[in-house]
Amino acid sequence: MEDKKYIDSVIELAVKSPSEALKKSNQDIESNPNCAEAYLKEGFSHSIDNSEWGWQIALNCFDKALEIDPNYASVYSLRGDAYFRWGNNEAAIADFDKALELCPTDAPSYRNRGNAKKDLGDYPGAIDDYDNALKYYPDYNKGIGIKSLEYDSRVIRNARKDAKAKLNNENSIVEKYLNMTRENFIDAIIKLSIEENWTVVRRILEKIIKLNPNCAEAYFMRGHQYYNEYYSEYYNDNQQPISDFDKAIEIDPNFIEAYNGLGICNGYKSDDDFKKAIEICPTYAPAYESLAEYTRVRNKDYPASIAYLDKAIELCPTYVPAYESRGNIKKELGDYQGAIDDYENALKYYPDCKIGQYCNYYKGIKQYRYYIDWIYRKINDVPKYW
Repeated sequence: MEDKKYIDSVIELAVKSPSEALKKSNQDIESNPNCAEAYLKEGFSHSIDNSEWGWQIALNCFDKALEIDPNYASVYSLRGDAYFRWGNNEAAIADFDKALELCPTDAPSYRNRGNAKKDLGDYPGAIDDYDNALKYYPDYNKGIGIKSLEYDSRVIRNARKDAKAKLNNENSIVEKYLNMTRENFIDAIIKLSIEENWTVVRRILEKIIKLNPNCAEAYFMRGHQYYNEYYSEYYNDNQQPISDFDKAIEIDPNFIEAYNGLGICNGYKSDDDFKKAIEICPTYAPAYESLAEYTRVRNKDYPASIAYLDKAIELCPTYVPAYESRGNIKKELGDYQGAIDDYENALKYYPDCKIGQYCNYYKGIKQYRYYIDWIYRKINDVPKYW
């Protein structure tokens, strides 16, 4: 069993005097290079240095300690805390999991894992961890004084209260969204995904699906969210979004947004889904923009691609993605003035574009400005300074 008083003394000294803690840990390492405790001490001393350099050294020290003693629970806990404070919640939770596997009554690991889960939007998981932290804190903190115990308990209770409030708010959102029209539902979920992380949005959609298994919009938006994750480093399976788009179409065979999403998710391998969306609704601008991308990617037919984008803009003169796509093609063809005009229109209409209605994520306003600046320099032969 690890000596918790020793760990507490290490933390206390490092917080009070990092330089003194580093001096002692260096002395310990010099006298015994295989002392895991010394690397733990040095690692924690560096971890509280709010710099990337200090953080990286801390991780190296923790790794070395675990190389010496792979079952050192406190190292996993402290390394998890370092990951958490530098924003890597997934790695932090993995370390806290291991710490708790080795020491199931380690209150700080429950507390800190709860914090990481709360940051990721896993409010039920966070609440469970806070409950366990409160359960084990009295035993963990024996002998440190009643004031410290009360303070730690109060911090955990406040964090638990915050997680509970967010979970209750999540449930109220579910009730509200159940009665929305399709357009408003899609708008609301996309806006929510901007404000909240993916874990929260997915759980809300899954709660809606549980309450209403025939909610095509919920399947569609879950597929849309999964599709965006498919292009991130955290998710690597496009079968889930395809399955959700298929389910949305099964529930509503006239769900034009789902056909468009399905065609995009399939990697523009065929234009059948885009043409089906247009067959159902000939004025659906995003399907023409998708056909333009299909024509550009598969056939390298830029004039035909621009013609589809012209049609999308004719149908919806404020449709930002079409201006962006047309600007990209014109830039590639050397029509710099035409590209500038399209990017300027993208900037002009960006604040008013109803992203939910068209269900497209597109580059932000800064990206358009970068394009315009790049083209200006190209036209005027101005050298780059970035």
